[in-house]
Amino acid sequence: MQAEEHVYAPPLETLFEFAEDDPQEIRRRRKWRSARKAAFASRVVHHKKYPGCLFKYRTSDSTEEYRYHGRMDLTAWHRGMGDAEFRRFYRLTKPAFSHLLEVLSPYLDSTFVATGRYSSIAQAKRSNGKGVRRVTTEMKVSMGLRWLAGGSYLDISSHHGVSSTTFFRAKEEFVAAVNAAPQLEIRFPDLGDAEALRKLADGFEKLSHYGLFKDVVGAIDGVLLHLHSVSATDSPQPTKFFTRKGSLAWNVQAVVDAKRRFTYYSIRCPGSVHDAVAFSHTDLYYQLETAGIAGNYHF
Repeated sequence: MQAEEHVYAPPLETLFEFAEDDPQEIRRRRKWRSARKAAFASRVVHHKKYPGCLFKYRTSDSTEEYRYHGRMDLTAWHRGMGDAEFRRFYRLTKPAFSHLLEVLSPYLDSTFVATGRYSSIAQAKRSNGKGVRRVTTEMKVSMGLRWLAGGSYLDISSHHGVSSTTFFRAKEEFVAAVNAAPQLEIRFPDLGDAEALRKLADGFEKLSHYGLFKDVVGAIDGVLLHLHSVSATDSPQPTKFFTRKGSLAWNVQAVVDAKRRFTYYSIRCPGSVHDAVAFSHTDLYYQLETAGIAGNYHF
């Protein structure tokens, strides 16, 4: 594997010795600094074999260090990962990742970002496209899944060879694509559809050796979705979001099938509300109370 290329820019103080009050030397120093950054950015941007991103670091002695982070080849990297490692990294199997990529592809386009000394895509394209780097659909799905799996934006952006700004944009596009894809919509079957309910009940019955899970169509429970903060503009009563443990959260009511796949969810009540009260405010509860459920099925 090709080693990552690192370029170090030495402090200016080691190259110039001048009096602090000399205007001519100060102008010379500023001009040299701009030329140095432009030359280094040109070297990185025009690097065809190892496309990546330019990162600037500030060391403990207040000097600036520039490092070039190469962009990873996701296809080759995924091919070299084992099934258990891949599932632990993405919380999905390799076939599931490929299927998700196929589902989201119509809603995710490969985008281009400006790198190096270019501040915008238009400016980069005017330079014969040498300052443009491609962020593929596969990279967006990979970064989105890692973020949902609990990864930090610092690790994800560095790992994929993109800036933190590019990561957040890709993450937002990934979430929007998931919400827009009808194949990924979470919807419980109609309560009057006996055939669909029977399939759900069969799944739970197979889990039981003594028929204890007979005619069960879903397992329902509440979970707290933690929040960083809630302001008065978000809710007229922000204190309602405080849980008994002192944290801010939403009370989420969710239903899963025998394979632990979500079939229904409702986010309407703050964290201080009891699960029973939160469930009574869901559409599922209203349908059960008004229209009932076919057969003898239950949750």
